[in-house]
Amino acid sequence: MYPTQLPTLNTPIAVDTETSGLYTDDGATTCVVSVAWTIDGTTHAHAWPFNQGPRNQPQQTLQFEPDPNLPAHQWVALIHWLSQHNLVMHNAKFDLHMLTTGTEHWPGLDLVDCVIWDTMIVNKELDPLHPTGLKPTAKRLGLGDGTEQQQIRKYIEHHKLPAGRYDLIPWDVMEPYATADAEMTIELYNLQTARIADGELDPRMIERELEMMKTLYKIEQRGMAFDTDQCIRVAQNLMQHRTTIENTLPFEPTPTAARTYFYETLNLEPYQLTDTGKPKLDENALRKMTQDGVPAAAQYLQHRKLTVALDMWYLGYPNKIGNDGRLRTSYRQTKEHDTGGTVSGRFSVQRINLQAIPHKSKLTGLPEGTPTPRQFFHPKPGYELWELDLQQAELRVAARMANCTRMLQLIEQDADLHSVTARELFGATESDPDWFKYRQISKRGNFSLIFGVGPDTFRQTLETQAGIEMQRSEAADFIQAWRKLYPEYMTKIDLDSTYADRNGYIPTIGGRRRWFYPGEYTHKAFNQRVQGALAEFAKSWAIETEKQHPNVLVLLVHDSEVLEIEQHQARATVDSVINIGAEMGTRWFKVPMGVDANRWGEH
Repeated sequence: MYPTQLPTLNTPIAVDTETSGLYTDDGATTCVVSVAWTIDGTTHAHAWPFNQGPRNQPQQTLQFEPDPNLPAHQWVALIHWLSQHNLVMHNAKFDLHMLTTGTEHWPGLDLVDCVIWDTMIVNKELDPLHPTGLKPTAKRLGLGDGTEQQQIRKYIEHHKLPAGRYDLIPWDVMEPYATADAEMTIELYNLQTARIADGELDPRMIERELEMMKTLYKIEQRGMAFDTDQCIRVAQNLMQHRTTIENTLPFEPTPTAARTYFYETLNLEPYQLTDTGKPKLDENALRKMTQDGVPAAAQYLQHRKLTVALDMWYLGYPNKIGNDGRLRTSYRQTKEHDTGGTVSGRFSVQRINLQAIPHKSKLTGLPEGTPTPRQFFHPKPGYELWELDLQQAELRVAARMANCTRMLQLIEQDADLHSVTARELFGATESDPDWFKYRQISKRGNFSLIFGVGPDTFRQTLETQAGIEMQRSEAADFIQAWRKLYPEYMTKIDLDSTYADRNGYIPTIGGRRRWFYPGEYTHKAFNQRVQGALAEFAKSWAIETEKQHPNVLVLLVHDSEVLEIEQHQARATVDSVINIGAEMGTRWFKVPMGVDANRWGEH
């Protein structure tokens, strides 16, 4: 059970955890810790159970004889021993959360400062077109054949265990699996460091990604305070309101029953069709039905909006709250095109989407005076919440990368781009009765046409985001006029698409490449160049914010940062972070960049 040849303090140690779930806020804890290291070419690997099975499970479900779990003093000794070494992990952010939380019975230790390598992150840097998971990577590189994983999978399927409950697996099945994970991790580390030493990758890119991982880990640890009680009270009122609406509907409020009522009972002509030719019943279709006075359409639309709001926010948020009353999202740092993450380099999130906390303008169909989900987030006593957002980031960066002369001139003059576009393309002025409509069309055009969208996509965007309907011929005419006003974009879009077809990637910034998977369309190469560059900027801005102002970052949302700051330091800290973002952005992109700052809830 105990190592026979201990590593020196400078020997990297691979650490892996097996847990009772995926997220600590859902009650997941550490049940097994495995370690591995290499001495003189020989790998040593060991695994120890601390919460495996019979302590809290019925004997008839798990028959362990005897109890394999080690006592508290062994747990304390292990984590303190790990704190004295350089640690290597695969998906370090996950294992750090688990080791900090500890077992079901004993608290853990924060080991973030001990981590020197994350093989999952490096895997994505070295082999960007391959899966980043430990098992497929080990199999691909000849570091493991997956035997232990197959045994685990068979046991889980045979005993019908809940997903993620590795603590329910007998130790004789779990031990070889856990040991193999640590062994594969250290061997993958040895292979990766050798490849980088041979010049395959700039080590500074690894250092930066590791620093970003640690920043994300710290942000997740902090979370955001949330008023659960108030949110639940509002949710109860919304559920009562929804029930009242249900009682007025002539059908059960399900998609199938609604489609039957509108398209069979009322025999309506479809407002829209799906790709398979079936009648579509989405929000746009229901809104048009409401405008046409179709019976029950307005009520069903409101019912749907209430259901979405309840599921996503008013009930969804309270169901995910941590024991400390704070909400935490989980950031994906490595993305694969088939795993739900974004491949541009921008962070996507798991468990709960705090990148889409809705503003009031996005919440429709709720009773007048209903608090927005944003209003339930609040700072600690004596603190303030601030949201800092990069101004028109995509427009400015795209203008520079496309070298659009006219748009760059307008940016340098700090002109209102959307108003200029409206005046040029509609010949209108601010006194025109349709000025707001023209400016909205121009705004949506500026944000989408820089990436070359066509008439159909533009019409859909305009209707969804601005509630403005436009005939296809009108949209085509507008797009043609816009492209004449800003001609450099289509030229750049074509060039980048050709470049990606030829090379399999598009460069973004700082030596970064956005690789395209086999069969993936490259017509969005320019879009990905811009998005990838902004993703790299957002990382550096966050890292620098954390470095200069530790412990204030509580949320990242694409090009924005949310800060929780002591009141007496708030204005000075906000001004400093604004300067960091604006100066860094201007230096990176060679175009004036600014940062908007608002107290949370002011917009």
